[in-house]
Amino acid sequence: MLSNEAHVVPTLNDGTGGNFAGCNTTMSVFYGVVDDSTNGWTYSVVKSVGVTCTEATTSRTQTVTALTGDTGTITFTASKSGVNLVSVFSIAKSKAGVIGVDGDDGVAGPQGPSVVITPDRQSSFTATDGTLDGSQANIVFNAAVSGVTGATYTWSQVGCETAPITSTTSTYTVTSANFGISKSAIVTCTVNPGGFTDKVTVVRLERSTAAAYATVGANSSNLAAGRGTNLLTNAGMVSGVTGFYGQGGVAGLNLTGWCIKDGGVPYGTVYIQQINATHGAATTGAFFIDTPNRIPVVAGKRYEAYAFTGAIRCNVGVYIDFFNSAGTNIGVGTSRGSINGSTNNAEFAGGTTLAQYKQIGEVCIAPVGATSARFIVSKSATTSGIDSYMFVTMPYFGEAGIGQTEISPWVPGLEGDVTQGVLNTGTTITGGGITLSGGGAISSAGKTWSNSVEGFYLGYTGTPGKYGLDIVGTGQFRMRSALSNERMEMTDKVIKVFDSAGVLRVQIGDLTA
Repeated sequence: MLSNEAHVVPTLNDGTGGNFAGCNTTMSVFYGVVDDSTNGWTYSVVKSVGVTCTEATTSRTQTVTALTGDTGTITFTASKSGVNLVSVFSIAKSKAGVIGVDGDDGVAGPQGPSVVITPDRQSSFTATDGTLDGSQANIVFNAAVSGVTGATYTWSQVGCETAPITSTTSTYTVTSANFGISKSAIVTCTVNPGGFTDKVTVVRLERSTAAAYATVGANSSNLAAGRGTNLLTNAGMVSGVTGFYGQGGVAGLNLTGWCIKDGGVPYGTVYIQQINATHGAATTGAFFIDTPNRIPVVAGKRYEAYAFTGAIRCNVGVYIDFFNSAGTNIGVGTSRGSINGSTNNAEFAGGTTLAQYKQIGEVCIAPVGATSARFIVSKSATTSGIDSYMFVTMPYFGEAGIGQTEISPWVPGLEGDVTQGVLNTGTTITGGGITLSGGGAISSAGKTWSNSVEGFYLGYTGTPGKYGLDIVGTGQFRMRSALSNERMEMTDKVIKVFDSAGVLRVQIGDLTA
């Protein structure tokens, strides 16, 4: 932003003799409410023809001393880590007119009815580190009326924590106790007859004793990273490239010697190879981490997204774009912040260990109307040589906290063969939980539920032949306390009891079964 967006220079009627006092401006860059202007940003300016300034074109402050034309501009550009911010300062001459003959005074018109509210001091209350300061003077509002006979006053307010004392006079008082925890309040006076109104806004001025970039009231809960919940499906790529869509070049998974799986970890690495000898020219490419990885979001909430990237003879970037309820792309988020600059400019090539990858990403707020988001990792055209490569592993997308100061650690998210909420045969859920084998078995802590040739079997595998339950076929039922020797069996037709030698001793029901 600029300290002065535009300036008018008064001159004589022929455009000469301009008064350039105050014709200056300074560009500043804010990260949230923190002035980030001197934190690694570089500045350049371009002046239109006829504009003369005292400072160099690399200064973020420019003072105009001359303007040959009637108008002029100075274009400022702030640059850092591939981000360019542009602001324009406008200058225009205001030429004095020729002094004319003084005309006759007109007849004074009648005074129109009106009401104007005036506070007896600045209409604000102050707070420090989120707590309203004590011993603050009341704000007394006075309604000045003109052109109204027999005026009556009706005062109202919206926004105060507790309502002030009702007043039917020309004054109205708001105390700090009335204002309370509010951020702002609007005081209105209505004068009758006529229904003439005026309004004044009371605001809360916050002050922090924390250092720049610190979190007010910092503690172990608000200094932690985000919620640590990866909303992506198949983020570890254990189910192949489901949810990853490559565009441009040759896309694939786990290129030998260029994937962390070759380093002994279970997670995959997708890649795009640009073969210029085949394409004939440098091209760009991207991985859209999309359906089923299109993530539901809430407009106004803060999100973070990152991936570990490798870049060979190209540049790699990460960003989020958002969609509305109609599925229309509505662009990127607001209040965007970078993670390690959001780009890998061939600094890390990738390989078989995570240390060979650069973690890049962004934090942003979902824009108005956003209902879902898509995570994109893109590569530039080949910067040198004939081939270029982009490698992507361990992507993350999750909700970020308002006071978050650290990147959330990577977690796999929902892994396995999962589609539309259905858990399919062949899926493994790690951590000693549930395992579905190729034969359709679920096991946990030594207990197994398997699909045998007869039907379903549930038993304790630590001691084969004991504590089993079989359910056989549609319309049939069989339950056995053991597979042989001493046991009881129950089916849909009969109950049998066997002794320790496996001899039938009792049979109830169908005696032929």
